[in-house]
Amino acid sequence: MKILIADDDEKNRKLLRVVLQNSGCETIEAIDGEEAVKLAKGG
Repeated sequence: MKILIADDDEKNRKLLRVVLQNSGCETIEAIDGEEAVKLAKGG
């Protein structure tokens, strides 16, 4: 499963990344909503 993490706080992204990857998920990260939308669209 691939999960998009969108948060402007690096600590929050890191925490989510570690928890999700330890659960076997692949993660993609965005630092804001604009970047998240681009990544969600495949760009």
